[in-house]
Amino acid sequence: GGGGVDDRFWSDHFGTGLIKLYYNEEPNLRVVNPKAAEPKGAALQRYRALFRHSLQVMPDTTLVTDLQEYSDVDFRRDFLFREEYVTDTQPESYISMVTNAPEYSLSALVKKRLNRFQTMTESLPDLSVSIPSRQIGKSLLFADASTGLASLITRNAHSEEDTDVVRVDSFEQVRYAMNLFRPVLVTPRAGMRQTYYTKDKQDPLFEGKGKRDIVSGQFNTGFDSSLKLFRIFPATTDVWNLDINQLRHVVTPTASYGYLHQPTVPNELLNFSTAGTTGNQISFGLENKL
Repeated sequence: GGGGVDDRFWSDHFGTGLIKLYYNEEPNLRVVNPKAAEPKGAALQRYRALFRHSLQVMPDTTLVTDLQEYSDVDFRRDFLFREEYVTDTQPESYISMVTNAPEYSLSALVKKRLNRFQTMTESLPDLSVSIPSRQIGKSLLFADASTGLASLITRNAHSEEDTDVVRVDSFEQVRYAMNLFRPVLVTPRAGMRQTYYTKDKQDPLFEGKGKRDIVSGQFNTGFDSSLKLFRIFPATTDVWNLDINQLRHVVTPTASYGYLHQPTVPNELLNFSTAGTTGNQISFGLENKL
């Protein structure tokens, strides 16, 4: 036998949420030897527990919780949660809080594996703060920055082996708003990422073999450019109460170039590297507005 319950709730003070609880004593027929592959009791006592919640803590701060635990990997597929199974094949449990203010952004993430049959990366925690581009004094220079601290662990399914590191990441970038001549805006930029790792990829055959307390740096540069062209058309209409007396058509072609230097420590030697792919990139765009 078995049973379950679904409950959605909402409140002006406590936010919105969803609770799903199911239990069934039907054995998992997909597993030839359940005792060898499933946690203790999962072969006959199959269950799922789900809790989702969203709360607007402050006008600029949101707290989101998503906790999901299952007795075995086939539970949702066996008990007609197939749409959920297809769209969310690897459900992860986490608690996230994000603050978006005009002067800065803060995020805090705690991610924990609740299902031993999954392979996933835990964040215990992952904290970051970023400052959007701001003008430096009265100059044409603009700067943005971000800093993060993360304790990351990759848990492998049905295994005691894992990969872990503590990482501190810092990124700073400066832009210069330069007008070559009045219609053309060119913004060169240059930045640097510095990341500290408690260790590199340790040699599994020799415990402790490998470097510790590593700092990897990566330089980037490039520019963004745009040219704004417009024309005013003497169109007049009051269709659908639009009250249009003139139409202004603006065309803005854009071009950008970016160069990312190779990091001082190759990504192949690090777990959870933040360095981007080395190379040059050129892109073009066209924006139309009426």
